[in-house]
Amino acid sequence: MTQESQSNQNITIKTALLTPSGQSGDSKALNVERMIASLDYFEDLLSPAVSCVVNMVDTNSVYSKMNLRGYERLDLKIGTAFGDWDFTDENTPFYVNSVNGLLSSESSEGFQLSCTTKENLDNEATRCRGKYEKSPIDEHVNKILTDTLGTDRIGTIEKTSNAYGFYGNSKKPFHICTWLGPKSISKKQGVSGTSGKGTKAKTRGSSGFLFYENYDGFHFRSIDSLVSDTVSTTSTDKKEVPVYTYTSVAEQGGSPFKIIHYVLDKNTDIFKNMRVGMYSNLTYFFNPYDWEFDAFTYKMTESVSPDMGQFIPIPGDDLPDKTTRIMVRIGDQGMFDKSGSLQLDSGRDNADMAKSFSRYNLMFLQSLNIVVPCNVKLRVGDIIRVVLPSSGPTDSNKEADQTQSGNYLIRSLRHHFEVASGNNITSLNLVRDCYGLSL
Repeated sequence: MTQESQSNQNITIKTALLTPSGQSGDSKALNVERMIASLDYFEDLLSPAVSCVVNMVDTNSVYSKMNLRGYERLDLKIGTAFGDWDFTDENTPFYVNSVNGLLSSESSEGFQLSCTTKENLDNEATRCRGKYEKSPIDEHVNKILTDTLGTDRIGTIEKTSNAYGFYGNSKKPFHICTWLGPKSISKKQGVSGTSGKGTKAKTRGSSGFLFYENYDGFHFRSIDSLVSDTVSTTSTDKKEVPVYTYTSVAEQGGSPFKIIHYVLDKNTDIFKNMRVGMYSNLTYFFNPYDWEFDAFTYKMTESVSPDMGQFIPIPGDDLPDKTTRIMVRIGDQGMFDKSGSLQLDSGRDNADMAKSFSRYNLMFLQSLNIVVPCNVKLRVGDIIRVVLPSSGPTDSNKEADQTQSGNYLIRSLRHHFEVASGNNITSLNLVRDCYGLSL
């Protein structure tokens, strides 16, 4: 069965209004419903903003008559089998950030609108200035989004266990929120910090947050909380976990939870893991204020959560205990307190680089790409359960692969809408850091 026939499902464009830049009101908006040929929508855990690309075909010279130049408002609402995909005033409209690929002939013209949310454009014209007093990092992120960027589209801002003080230095809001991620330690993670000082000190715990936007708004979440339920049957935020199954058996109409195509494109690479210091690394830390010198050893086997240890593919023997990367860090000193006196400690963990480097790399240890019938309920940051067949001769009664099947985290997604053909699919990049889950 072809990919097109398995993914065929009707959609309805309920709203498609393009409003010229600098104007507002329904009387100024142009209905472009019949001009939309296809649409692609993107979310990514590593991106602070969502985006979409709309391919337009027109016979009325709209491109020239509207004098498209960017910052046009685009309200879109598409009805699907899983509910409405809504980017209008009820959620947030898109804004055109570029117009590309104009192809014009005597009878028609085609062009492409690249769109994003208003917050992404506002980010380019907004700066974080002044001093951010030492306080929990999640409070900084929340303040930057609400007070500096001026958005109310805030999803999950996870609590951090560490406080940090810094200067904005006129950096953009998205830059600061992303920059704070590796320095953040989750309250859910438990023990953290360092053990001892000098040349035999050790690190404890892990660090690393991700700042991203999805359909529900902006989020700041720890990697530990995002991937924790890839070893269980429930999702982190208690949503019902959808189960997607691959089978080569043809079905009339196809199941909406059937995997059309899949590719496992990444697996363990010990050389790479050792070079980035994922299993064990050493951080030389120098404090320029008091000239103290420390050397922090990080070992993954001593830092991962006990319930994950049995699933993470850590090499045997003594290989994981051998230091394979050396880093050097200068102390983050020099903050002033409210009285104007020099405050020695900004609150940053001396070994946060060692912890976050390992945690970020561990998160992407496995990568699986799947294509499924379009499901607008899926979000990056959600957990889905995947059932893949074991290798061998084609058989309708094949057992599931116990190693590759299981819970995965949605790292990125693309909804693709083909208005005329009805070939509407969702492409997912899934990641996890564990193996061998029992079904």
